[in-house]
Amino acid sequence: MVTARSKWGSWRSEAVLFCGLRDVWESRLSGWDWAWEFRELGPKDPMRDLLQGGYLVLERVFRRGRSEMLEWEFHVVLDPTYEVPAAYARACRVDGSALSVEDVLLELPPTSTGVSLEDHPVLNEPFLFFHACSTHELLDALDHDQLPLLTWFLVAGPNMGLRIDPRQWPTFLKYLDDQRNASENLASLANKARLWI
Repeated sequence: MVTARSKWGSWRSEAVLFCGLRDVWESRLSGWDWAWEFRELGPKDPMRDLLQGGYLVLERVFRRGRSEMLEWEFHVVLDPTYEVPAAYARACRVDGSALSVEDVLLELPPTSTGVSLEDHPVLNEPFLFFHACSTHELLDALDHDQLPLLTWFLVAGPNMGLRIDPRQWPTFLKYLDDQRNASENLASLANKARLWI
């Protein structure tokens, strides 16, 4: 069995590729904007090594709740225990006022399971935590060697109410393939340049 770390390679590289999908995202298909960003942790941040340099953030996702408009924030870290992505989320009213945990849980899709309130590993603030304990087994059942973060998101996103329309997949796959090919070409050139120096 291949370990999770070898499948993830560089968390930062995978996360940056994942964020770059905004260049080909069509929000009209799924109803939300792809505005993920990679938050780099500072060199002296005690969580930097544990979280492999940083985490993904998607902020200001506005969705109609059961009775009012809500603003959501999503974070994804590489879980240091299970070595798979783990999601955190929180929501508030548009005016910034807080919702009770019970109200936020009621706003999640009915299929959401394994959710609890826990402190965010970097911010030390309460967030909903989507448990990662069975993610490794789930991902092992899928072929995610080439697109590990996107494959994870395809499975985990709907639990957070963030769905990728299947019509997006061909565009995503072409974009990621082009990016990886460009990266491999640059690495090859850099290796050749080292031989000349």
